[in-house]
Amino acid sequence: MLSTKDLLQQIVQAMVDYPERVEIAEISSEGAETKILEVVTHPSDIGKVIGRQGSNAIALRTILKAIGGARQERYWLEIEEGRGHGH
Repeated sequence: MLSTKDLLQQIVQAMVDYPERVEIAEISSEGAETKILEVVTHPSDIGKVIGRQGSNAIALRTILKAIGGARQERYWLEIEEGRGHGH
């Protein structure tokens, strides 16, 4: 079974023009109930991930909530813009 992080990465990569620039970081502190999944994309892809009026971000959060319920974990999604070039 894919990890939640890997599943999120595949979904986001399918949404963007620069899938190779998608990075997902899982941030969790010791004993924390909620795991933070931070999505970093190419600057021109940030709008695709967020979507019109946040529709894609809402959908991604809904998917994470469903996965979290099944796996008895809680996730919080953060979407960040990566650096322009290099990386």
